[in-house]
Amino acid sequence: MKYNLEGVYTNLKEKIEFIKIIRANIQNKKYMMTSKIDLQKLYLLACRHNMSNYLYDFMLENEYPKDLAEKIKQDYQKQIVRDTNYGIEINNILKLFEKNNIKSLVLKGIVIKELYNKPYMRKMADIDILVEQQSMNKVKKIMENLNYKLECQGYVHDTYFKSPIFNVEIHQRLMPEYNEYFDNILNKSIFYLDYKNIYQMGNEDLYVYYIWHLSKHFKSAGIGVRDILDIYFLNEKYKDIFNKNKIDNLLKGLELDKFEYTLKKISYKWFDGENNINLEDVEQYILDSGSYGTEKHVVQNKIMANNGDKVKYVISLFFPSLDVMKKIYPILNKFPILLPFTWILKLVKCLRHPINKINRLIKVKNAQSNDLDNTSYIFNKVGLKY
Repeated sequence: MKYNLEGVYTNLKEKIEFIKIIRANIQNKKYMMTSKIDLQKLYLLACRHNMSNYLYDFMLENEYPKDLAEKIKQDYQKQIVRDTNYGIEINNILKLFEKNNIKSLVLKGIVIKELYNKPYMRKMADIDILVEQQSMNKVKKIMENLNYKLECQGYVHDTYFKSPIFNVEIHQRLMPEYNEYFDNILNKSIFYLDYKNIYQMGNEDLYVYYIWHLSKHFKSAGIGVRDILDIYFLNEKYKDIFNKNKIDNLLKGLELDKFEYTLKKISYKWFDGENNINLEDVEQYILDSGSYGTEKHVVQNKIMANNGDKVKYVISLFFPSLDVMKKIYPILNKFPILLPFTWILKLVKCLRHPINKINRLIKVKNAQSNDLDNTSYIFNKVGLKY
């Protein structure tokens, strides 16, 4: 069986040119169009992956409609401003954590973007920081003093927002449903920059954690081109110093060795050298997913996680398992007997904002057997289980 492309975003020429444009950008090379493409579709594809700023240099070397060229220029300039503001915000938060002796671990984008040859090009969706569980209340006061609003308290992390653009996730757990290795990761980490209370993971731990993080998103809604570019830079920057045996052992323990091998292979196919690109099924699936996956993928993956049973999935939408509800209502960790009452609370929230659930139910109804077969095929190809 092969990945069925019927009904998905199938503009192969635009996809291939998009990858080649990014490759030229990170190699600091000029790039001229190698085939006739729809520039509007190329722009929309780049926007779906939150990477339209990568079209800027390409636009300068190729003929573009004036209105589209102006959009790309604005996207490029906005990203530089956004990156600058995020950098200032991260610095402000970490300085206060340091001053208040809050032992912290910077995660994901904060560290990975610095591996890029042009760090300002790598867009961050949010700021992720792990702190010790006993520090969560102290952190809450600091964030509120920085004019952040606590949007959501969760079992894994609390989410804060400050207008106009700043999202911060303060984690108290990393991989709650997996192995013990990362439970004590703060004590295995190294100092971040010149801080004494702020840490970052060692190279191998960062890489394995990020692979696990991508597997979680892949199983939920999908991953995008930026994630593959992250994998490329992680391997390029650390390839001579990685402890490969440690990485292999950790990946095998998480059953992610085939997944990592697949992503790494794609990253070098796309971004290394001068090779022509012939997109295969997993690559198509990633390009179709966009930056944060699609609602269609979410529905397909959830149905398959329920053994292909649509009715079982719909029931789980309104009455999730205790493990799922614990992440939404942490009080259930102490008082699981309250589960029926939290189901009622969840149903009340659904009634207040019914459109999301209605759209989800429509997508469940419309999910075809060939869509589910596609999902099963892709998951098997990358070595992931539901």
